[in-house]
Amino acid sequence: MFSRESLAELLLVGFSLIIIALLGNGALTDWTASLAVFLGFFHAQLSFDLADQSDSHAELDSDSSTALRYIFVLKESVWIVTFLMLNSYPLLFGAIIFMTYPVWRKRIRNLVAVTNQI
Repeated sequence: MFSRESLAELLLVGFSLIIIALLGNGALTDWTASLAVFLGFFHAQLSFDLADQSDSHAELDSDSSTALRYIFVLKESVWIVTFLMLNSYPLLFGAIIFMTYPVWRKRIRNLVAVTNQI
């Protein structure tokens, strides 16, 4: 179910969220927010994997996967503004992770592909 890349991404995000929660005020809401962000990231990761799989099938609509990615980033942009207004730093960090995920996910996957060819 998990590729090495997916597991590494989950560990990176999870570890980062733990650090953010520890550096915050340590309130229960920081921990529950971090957990919500982590689970949301996991859900998004699976969505991107499915979109990648659909891109490889000619009979599936590639416009849908493009729209999925666009709406995903747009949604996270709105969350970032909201979390800034609330001073909720675990959630803010999570939204930044989500918004930039399409970029750094592609870089990690390309790096691994190059490494595997060597």
